[in-house]
Amino acid sequence: MTGHHDGDVHAGQVLGGRYRLVSRRAERDDIAWWEGLDETLSRAVTLYIMPPNHPRADELLGVARKAGRVTDPRFLRVLDVLAFGPSEPVSMIVCEEIPGVSLQALLKHGPLAGFDAAWVIGEVASALAPLHEMGLSHGELSPVTVMLTTSGAVRIKGFMLFAALAGHLTGDADTRERADVAAIGNLFYACLTGAWPGERNFGLPSARRDGGSLVPPAQARPGVSTLLDAICTQIIKPRPGAAPLRTAAAISIALRKVLGTADARTDLALRVSDAMKPRVEAEEDEDITARRLGGSGASESKVPKPPPPNDGVTPVSARVRSVVRGVVRWVIDHWWVVAAAVVLIVVIALVAQSCSVPEGPGSTTVSPTVTQKALVIKAVAELDAEADGGDGKDNPELVPLATDGKDDTCWKSELYSLTYIPTRKPGIGLVLAFEEVTAVSKVTVTLGVAPAGVSIMVPVDSGVDSPPLASVGDWTSVHSLTVTKTPQTVTLPEGTKTRYLLLYFNKLPPVPDRDDRAQAVVCEVTATA
Repeated sequence: MTGHHDGDVHAGQVLGGRYRLVSRRAERDDIAWWEGLDETLSRAVTLYIMPPNHPRADELLGVARKAGRVTDPRFLRVLDVLAFGPSEPVSMIVCEEIPGVSLQALLKHGPLAGFDAAWVIGEVASALAPLHEMGLSHGELSPVTVMLTTSGAVRIKGFMLFAALAGHLTGDADTRERADVAAIGNLFYACLTGAWPGERNFGLPSARRDGGSLVPPAQARPGVSTLLDAICTQIIKPRPGAAPLRTAAAISIALRKVLGTADARTDLALRVSDAMKPRVEAEEDEDITARRLGGSGASESKVPKPPPPNDGVTPVSARVRSVVRGVVRWVIDHWWVVAAAVVLIVVIALVAQSCSVPEGPGSTTVSPTVTQKALVIKAVAELDAEADGGDGKDNPELVPLATDGKDDTCWKSELYSLTYIPTRKPGIGLVLAFEEVTAVSKVTVTLGVAPAGVSIMVPVDSGVDSPPLASVGDWTSVHSLTVTKTPQTVTLPEGTKTRYLLLYFNKLPPVPDRDDRAQAVVCEVTATA
């Protein structure tokens, strides 16, 4: 490609004062798709570039601005929209890009477990439900626009934008919503069976049909639960007498009743890791943007993807987590057996207590050991204040992993240059919220990478009702240290009382094998009174 169609831009060029073009992937209708790097925040981005005075520029930039208002982290965000003008040689749309694999890539290796399939589709449905109520729709839901990150989280690519780029953002709001709901049903069927029930199969096997009728999931794949089979069928083609599921909200509610509060991220992260190991760039038709923009989906400039980040999961811990997950699933499916067992244990304990020999002279009573009280962390949030040079968030979807009780799941900040912190902004932090103002005596931190400079801080105004996130200047340090080992327990000054505690990283450790980049990695943090 000569680059004439997109304004003669070239690899290495910086647009918008911060977006460096890395690799051109495809083009259609004079709209080019590029991989890029946001040099300001050291993160990968995707750019859609239109040459000067492109006839669809105003339409597409308008759709991108509307899509950019979507704040649910389950959608990959539109980060920036820049129009051709005196300071810009082209018009462009800048979108978030994160490591992961498409649902298509996972399903090429076989269907998901029923539990995992229900969780993925529940995430898609619950993310879309409030947007449908606003009259907005995706328009291009498919196995290539739904992806899973390296932590097992669901991410949806190209909300509204892909449909607009492909010229499919047509019809009224009700029609577009029905199309999304039908796509959710097809995705659920594919997750359960590994086969695609729609017209275009996205590189997956076509679903079996019997006399022109789609074979239900439980018949197509023995072992699919009758409950999940019924929910999927109620979306695609309800049986006579069955209540149809016609909205994303209804689908979300139905699946939540099955799943409760459980989620499948742990198992899915393992599957994503396995899928990424042999991954090569020459996958056919793997990305919707290549398919829509480039026709054949072929990439003109192939560059190897970096390997997935090491999240510290060893093969042994992976097997343990898989076994635990299986136990949880069994408990969910056989709750009545568990309840009966609990009742039996209680009865046996009561009988044993009634039959025990009373203490006589000379008997010894062991006093319980006095232990420190573990504090309940009610919520966790990032502090990356815009007033301090941040953008409001780093990786909010990973924040819960810092307090989930597992040392092998971690919150990770974005990758920064070695001098970005503290020269460009003072730091990046995690705010812990307790139930109420309480005494805090110790904090234990487990880091994924060390050493790291950390300041433990409390709000300047101790009476605030919510954590101050506008600036680190609203906090005051009670203890500063360099964390050199992990886990490391820090004793706070006597009399430290607070409802909010800030773990603020003011010096980041270099990333292993990437000595030009630094990152904060918190795998677990706990506090005691």
